[in-house]
Amino acid sequence: MLEILIIVPLIGSFLLLFINKNNKKLIRLTALWTSLITFFLSVILWLSYDYFSPKLQFITNVSWLESLNMSFCLGIDSISLLFIVLTTFIFPLCILSS
Repeated sequence: MLEILIIVPLIGSFLLLFINKNNKKLIRLTALWTSLITFFLSVILWLSYDYFSPKLQFITNVSWLESLNMSFCLGIDSISLLFIVLTTFIFPLCILSS
């Protein structure tokens, strides 16, 4: 789930590369929909979080280069969950106010 929260804004910004810079309405609409999708995904993350567990949740651990002992690891606790929801809530508001 955390990977999706990272990938969706990247896909949205990649889509913005192919929109003509003079088409400001489509740029704002694409940015707004991307940020709203990200916000709703963070709400789903928030609703499925187990507050009674003190451990990190939604852990992802992917080994990249085993020979160099490099890996990609993600996980959240309750404080970082609140920051994720807050950030994804603020982005659509900022886009709407611009």
